[in-house]
Amino acid sequence: MDAIRQQLKEAQQRADELEKALANPQATNTNSAPAPSSPNADVEKKRKIDLAIAKAGIKKAEKNIALLKEQGKDEAEIDASEWPKKLAEAQEKLAALENESAPAAVVEAKAEVAAPANADAEKKRKIDLAIAKAGIKKAEKNIALLKEQGKDDAEIDASEWPKKLAEAQEKLTALESNDGNSATEKNAEKSPESQSSRKPC
Repeated sequence: MDAIRQQLKEAQQRADELEKALANPQATNTNSAPAPSSPNADVEKKRKIDLAIAKAGIKKAEKNIALLKEQGKDEAEIDASEWPKKLAEAQEKLAALENESAPAAVVEAKAEVAAPANADAEKKRKIDLAIAKAGIKKAEKNIALLKEQGKDDAEIDASEWPKKLAEAQEKLTALESNDGNSATEKNAEKSPESQSSRKPC
């Protein structure tokens, strides 16, 4: 008899547990499903880390170049070191990352729509603009340093910097003219609409 009562008691407990589970089906799953991590959040986090690394790289390179100048090293010796190259690389990386800094909400909204064909070209053009401007500044700075060192025009012309300055200026002019042409085309596309919307007097 005791064994039968024990079995009945256990059966009753199981029935009660089943009733509770059926009454609250979500109760058993509330703690089992972890919150999914947003892929955009991970991308943004990585971009911020890369930005910090690029800025730190620029500071480090500038600091070492300044130290070399304090030690009395000339421009040729500084250029022969790794720091001017590392500075340029860090500046390029920073420019690229800053051009990619679109808000996550805008990126998510545009993900549903086909990306414009000119988006990549525009991003590349901005990077090229930043590189060209940096090249002009560097060349002008080095030419000024050569003048401060008492070099005459013939010696300055014999160096690489006037050529690099001219190349960077040509590149910048070409990029800016392309930008002007695209703006003119956009205005030309808009002009018929604006004219059609005008009512005759």
